[in-house]
Amino acid sequence: MRDPFKTVVLYERTNQVIGLSLLAVLALLGALSAFWPATYFTNGQTIEATVLRVGTYSSSGAFGGDLPILTVRLPDGSIRQVKASWSSAGNCMPGSQVPIVQRGTALQVALRGCDKPTRSG
Repeated sequence: MRDPFKTVVLYERTNQVIGLSLLAVLALLGALSAFWPATYFTNGQTIEATVLRVGTYSSSGAFGGDLPILTVRLPDGSIRQVKASWSSAGNCMPGSQVPIVQRGTALQVALRGCDKPTRSG
């Protein structure tokens, strides 16, 4: 004799598999969007700036905690604050040189980060 509920059970199991697959894909997309690295622009003028101060600012969301911010003196004498990543600001200390990519009025620390300062004397 044929089981009358076999079709219903197969239908429910198929719906469960589709639902779990969809949930897994959405969780993967959510994780990728939350932890996706910041985009860097590379088409701009590269200038050398001098680090005056290394500080941090609090960040919310996926990054959490504190991220570095550099106070730099540009070649024209102006002083600006530039947000950086820990990988590009790891060697930074006051007096070191840092390449800054400038596009219009936007400034961004170049990917190679700071050079260690030279000691005189």
